[in-house]
Amino acid sequence: MPGTTPAGLGPREVLVRYRQAILDKPADDLADLYAVDGVHEFPFLLPGVPARYVGREEVRAGYRAMCGGSPVRRKSGTATGDP
Repeated sequence: MPGTTPAGLGPREVLVRYRQAILDKPADDLADLYAVDGVHEFPFLLPGVPARYVGREEVRAGYRAMCGGSPVRRKSGTATGDP
């Protein structure tokens, strides 16, 4: 839900939601996990992608632009009790 923040969520829930957003690729779900003034820095550079996004809306716009081009695809997954 655009415009919301993860306030009140624990670290584990934020990571679960982040992972799901990365797998499913909804840029809004991913961006909504960031603070309005949050910063996302990439640990490696990709051609045509800035080294960092500053602010939730820049994260949203950047991931909207990238979502269709990722070679990562979800095949299947199994939940385990061992993180």
